[in-house]
Amino acid sequence: MIAAQELRIDSGVLVTALTTGGTFIRVVVPESNKVLYQNEELHKIFPDALQRPCYHFWGRTSHCEPCLSGEAIKCNTRQSATVHTPKGVTFACFAHPFVQQADGTRAALEIFRDITRERALEHAVEKTKLRLLEAQNMATVGNLAGTFVHAVRNPLAGIVLYVDMLLRKVDSNNFDQKTLKDSLLRIKDSATKCEEVTKNLLKLAKVQKTELKPVNLKEVVDQGLHVVSSKIASKNVDVVTTLPDDLPAVMGDFAQLQVVFINLFSNALDAMPSAGTLTVHGAASDSAVEVKVADTGCGIPRENLSLLFKDFFSTKGDKGTGLGLTQSRRIIQTHNGNLTVDSEVGKGTTVTVKLPYKK
Repeated sequence: MIAAQELRIDSGVLVTALTTGGTFIRVVVPESNKVLYQNEELHKIFPDALQRPCYHFWGRTSHCEPCLSGEAIKCNTRQSATVHTPKGVTFACFAHPFVQQADGTRAALEIFRDITRERALEHAVEKTKLRLLEAQNMATVGNLAGTFVHAVRNPLAGIVLYVDMLLRKVDSNNFDQKTLKDSLLRIKDSATKCEEVTKNLLKLAKVQKTELKPVNLKEVVDQGLHVVSSKIASKNVDVVTTLPDDLPAVMGDFAQLQVVFINLFSNALDAMPSAGTLTVHGAASDSAVEVKVADTGCGIPRENLSLLFKDFFSTKGDKGTGLGLTQSRRIIQTHNGNLTVDSEVGKGTTVTVKLPYKK
């Protein structure tokens, strides 16, 4: 058993170890809604918290349902949640079961931070992604007609095949529900593939003027990684970034360069279905900034490397459209740069983006 005074001392030690700027930490007793301790960051914005119920901080007039700290104590494990206050502030919250007091009640350690701006940035990035998908540099679709026909020929043939089969079975009154359902699902899959290829082709056909301004590639990379952060977490991939803060700015279009790196990160993650390492390394030479995006995935056979930049060629089979890498290289080329790929089966792939800068 630990008395409240001792609890405050212990939490003070934890705060010293854990506190970073903008992080709020407090110790609460969910059963009584008491706040036993709060760190200096929290005290600055809520100075009388120790005299008020813990739920007042969230703009509530009664006990939180569900109570994050209560759940942490009940399950004896860390709990997390995103909390929105009536004033429009969003917090990322974590609650950890802490210690037991002298009266038998349990306390919890709460750590939370204001992520309102981050969420606003996420929404802005999502809107930017939609615009980025239209930021292509193909003048017309004429020179893609042949490859487009090739890409949709097989799924269209599949649709015709299954429709013909169903018509024959209808004519002979010889079909069952399972056959009908299986055929319709195959038709749907083929039609979806055609639709996806068509949409990507139309995006590539749109012309948008590239606006070249000084761009910090470290910011482009950081925001790109943030966009794919959920995918990184779901695949249990480690991310290693080594980009110097003094990396020279390149002349470019921030939005277009961002879509390049989002494409590269997505491709790298797709190559690592379960765990691996995504490495992003940046360096500057006398006239260019070079960023390498490397994965520890399956790698690409050498005979396929020369095909990577052909429209509609994909190493992902039916899961890819074969337009992302082509799109990325076109964008880099409009920036007077270069994009190359090096890969080894069983070891992984490295994509190098090289962009010039003015001293």
